[in-house]
Order: sequence, then structure tokens, then C-alpha cells
Amino acid sequence: MTLVHEDIGDEPCMHALVVGCGRFPFMPNRAQVARQACYDSAVEMVRFLLEHQDSLLPRLGSVACLLADPQVAAGEGLDRLPAGLPTIGEAVPVDSPEQENVNDALNDLLGRCRPGDSLFLYFCSHGVAGRDETGLLVLEDVHRNPGNPWRQMLDVKYLAQVLPVRSGAAAVWVFLDACQEVLPELKDQAGGVQLAAPIVAGVTEISRCPVVSATLSAGRYGTATHAPPEGGTAYFTRALIEGMTRCCVERRQQEWRVTAMRIMFGLENVARAVDGTVIETGPLLPFNKEAQLLRVDQPSIPVHVTSLPEAFLEGAADVRLLDEEHQVVATKPPGPEWRFRIDRIPSAYTVRVSRDGVDQDTHLDVDAPAAILEVQEQ
Repeated sequence: MTLVHEDIGDEPCMHALVVGCGRFPFMPNRAQVARQACYDSAVEMVRFLLEHQDSLLPRLGSVACLLADPQVAAGEGLDRLPAGLPTIGEAVPVDSPEQENVNDALNDLLGRCRPGDSLFLYFCSHGVAGRDETGLLVLEDVHRNPGNPWRQMLDVKYLAQVLPVRSGAAAVWVFLDACQEVLPELKDQAGGVQLAAPIVAGVTEISRCPVVSATLSAGRYGTATHAPPEGGTAYFTRALIEGMTRCCVERRQQEWRVTAMRIMFGLENVARAVDGTVIETGPLLPFNKEAQLLRVDQPSIPVHVTSLPEAFLEGAADVRLLDEEHQVVATKPPGPEWRFRIDRIPSAYTVRVSRDGVDQDTHLDVDAPAAILEVQEQ
């Protein structure tokens, strides 16, 4: 494990573990299954945490990171967190997400967590599902054991259940950017998938624990997730960072705060509004809807405006966004659709389409993480 940031202090703080695995050297088709986006997405999550360390609730105390960069051959070089990240500067060598390293990192995380602290875990890799299991994360050394080739996986759903018990944390956030496609050989495996859990707890302990993890997966049971094939940030992670940075907010304690409710149910529309990406998210466990992750000083939401028929918007003489005082905030550029961002304050906006000398107004709802508006010709 590599601690890339540590500033714990005396007050409660948040401890983060970020895992990005894009290299699988023991897989028979290792070149085909390598994913640059898994490494890139983890780097962007570290960047987000460092950039918002003072806005997190509580503030950021530590960040540990495990990375497998497919551009680095396994055993022939060091995986590194790249230079240029806030508060870090130079490139930092990090351990890779082999099973032993992941187990050590999770137990080290428990060792750093004090009563009143919070935990933030992010994973990006391949993922699979068995007959009953969901949230299985593929680690770097999967297929190392010929007799049990899928042993090197992490059951993220189970981990999210036991972390509040074993850590004593005041809040636990777990985000999984990985597929949940059902793998036939796991589905048919006698006795179910055989994994070694790095952390365990009893059913009675789990049921009596007052804290429940807020756990969101990029894929529902049986579905795939997607990322740019050439690398870059995976689509779920991109929407998650957008939501945490700007728009998955509610008014709490006279501040705008990112809440579990808005993250869990808002990211699909956030992705669609930002760039048209389709993602299918799903919580792995029941969660506390009132849980709050961080403060946002100037929230804004992404908006996507289309029309029915499509030619109605494209053929309009003028399309404008008006605020509650009917002042023009923005004017649509040429094209059949319109994407933009607006501030949460003021809270009332109108899209005005002017065509053939007639103005048609459509109310724009901003009380949501994203707005997707279809203007219909009247």
C-alpha cells in the first residue's frame, strides 16, 4: 500500500483507499482484457479527493492508492501515481492491487480509522457476478492459481457490509466502477464463488451496527459498464466526479451538500445531460439517504435540451434561457440540441423557443442533479 496523502490531526477526518486495476498478467488473454481507463479513472479520483480535501465531511485525513497501469509490464517496472496532482507534485511509486496488497491496504485502513472518522473507498477494474454474488472486483493476480483461478477477487458488497462493524467509522462510502456481468463458470461453480475475505464480521454484529455503508455500483446485476477504449476516465467515474463536484446536492444546515440520496439516484441523468453517456447504476446495499459526503460552495447542474420533432429546435429563429427575472442567461448555438450548465440559484429558469413570430416557454426544473428537457412543438 502507498499512502500518498496523510494529514490526520486531532479532529475527525476521512480516510480514502483508491484502487485502479488495468493490468491482468495471469489472464490467458491479458492483452485483450487490459484497461487503461481503470488506471486513469483511479488517478482522477485521487485528484478529486486532493482538490476537495477541505470540503469533505469530515475533511480528508489520508489517501492510500493501489494501481496497475497496463503501460507498465508486471514485474518489470514501478506503477506510479503521476506527477502534477495537488499537494503531491512529483510522481509517486505505488503498490499494485494484487490480492495480498489489497488485503493489507484494507486492514491498514482499519488501523488508521478512529471513532468518528469516515471511510471513502473507490474501486475500478473488471467485475463479474456469480449465481448469487454481486460486486465481485477482479484483482491484478486473478488466474494466478490454476486450481481456483477466480480466487483473486474482492467481494465489494460483503466488504461494504462489514466495514462499518470493524472500523467503527461514523460513515462509509464505497464506489465500484466495474461490470456485473454473470460469468457462466462462476454461476455453475459448486458451493458458489470461493474467495478469501480480508475482513469478516458476524451476522449479529452487522445487524446491530448503527452505520450502513453507502455503496454504489456502476453496473447492476448482469450488466456491463463502459469506458473510452483508448483510456481516460470511465463513464461512471466521470459522472460520479461531476456529481460530487457540482450537482448531486441538497440544502443541509444552510449549505449545499452532496448527499447519498442524490448520488445514488442522480448519476444516470447526470451522465446523459453532460455528454449523452448511458450508465446503469445500482446500490449494492440499503443505505442512509441522509448521509452527507462534502460541501459544494457553488453548485450547478448540467442541462440537455432537445425537441420533438427534432427540427423544431434546430429551425427556431432563437432559443434562449431566461432566469426568474426573465433576463437572458444564455443563447443556444446552432444545432439540434443544447447542452449547458446553470447555477442552482436562482432556482427558476425558462427555455424560450422563438419560431415564426411565436414564443413558446418551457419551465426548467433545477431541483435535481441534472435536467433533461424535451421541448415539444405546440
